[in-house]
Formats: sequence, C-alpha cells, structure tokens
Amino acid sequence: AIGIPAYLASLNRARQIASVQNMQMVGTALASYSIDTGVFPLPGGSTACERMDTLAPFLTPDEQSMIPKHDGWGHCLDYWSDGKTSYAVHCYGQNGLPDPLITSATRYQFDLDMEYRDGRFTNDPF
Repeated sequence: AIGIPAYLASLNRARQIASVQNMQMVGTALASYSIDTGVFPLPGGSTACERMDTLAPFLTPDEQSMIPKHDGWGHCLDYWSDGKTSYAVHCYGQNGLPDPLITSATRYQFDLDMEYRDGRFTNDPF
C-alpha cells in the first residue's frame, strides 16, 4: 500500500514528461512553418481539439503525420497564435482543465498547466 502513491506519482511524472516532449514537437513544426511562410497559422475552432485539428493542414505532410495532438494524459493540446510572430501550445495537465501555470516549485502538482510559447516554456516545470 505504501508503494501505490509513489507508483502513481511516477506514472504522472512520465505523462508530464511526455506532454513536454509533445509540446516541443508541435513548437518545432510551427517554427519550420514560420521559417517557410514568415507567419504562424491562425487557430481555428472553438475547442482545443478543433484548434489542433485545424493546425494540421498548415504543416508539411511529413510533419503532419508526426505531430502529436494530445498530452501524456490523453487530453488535446491547445494552440494559440496571433497569426504573425507569436504562438503558444498549452497543456491543461492531468485534469484537462484550465489552471494556473506550473513552476519548478509546483512540478508535482500535475493538474497545473504548462505553456510552450515562442520556442520555450513560459514556466519551466523542471
């Protein structure tokens, strides 16, 4: 019984790390798109899943097939852009709901959100 909380924490930590990697992959694809076009695509749709779905056609075919749309918990990542020079990829954490941003001090509070903006994490979870 003592090992169960530690196991669950390590499982959530692995999901958090997978989410970080997925967000970075989306950011890399967006940077490639921006290099080619000079802008970032505008988000479409009213939900996180719709915004990720409308993002895919803007990416090159090779990147589109490899771009993750979900975080480590299976929730849709979210995407925002001003359509010009800035973008953000957002992960809503374990609960899938908007919460304050995670920091290195709160990195084990898995419900907190992570944001990858313009090539770096706003609040580094590590």
